[in-house]
Amino acid sequence: MTKTTKSEKKFDEQIAKFIYATNSSFRIVEHEEFIHLIQLLQPGYSPPSRFDISGKLLDAVHKKCLESSKEMLKDKTVCMSFNGWSNVHNEPVICATVTTPESELFLVDTADTSGHAHTADYLVQVAVDTVQTCEK
Repeated sequence: MTKTTKSEKKFDEQIAKFIYATNSSFRIVEHEEFIHLIQLLQPGYSPPSRFDISGKLLDAVHKKCLESSKEMLKDKTVCMSFNGWSNVHNEPVICATVTTPESELFLVDTADTSGHAHTADYLVQVAVDTVQTCEK
């Protein structure tokens, strides 16, 4: 069996992006059928572990997405919107998105609002904080 080379490790990030984009379980990379598929496509390549997917690769992909989004939104006029709901743990969450005139949608922030009444003053502060985050 051959070992995975550094140049083949570029696959790690693409596998991670696929998992994030499809909202798949991080454990899928350790499923025997996934490993078999990978071995058929690239003998000797060892896919990243679920710990890599949830750690260093998540950080790297997130950083690249932020940089890409900043570049795509640079000098654009956007429409910001907020949506609130409770997640699967029944925690209150607010999600902020921006939409460009070309109808491109970007998630810019999520906030756990536990312990805060959703008053007008509080929601204005969340909006101001989000705008400041977007301006960075």
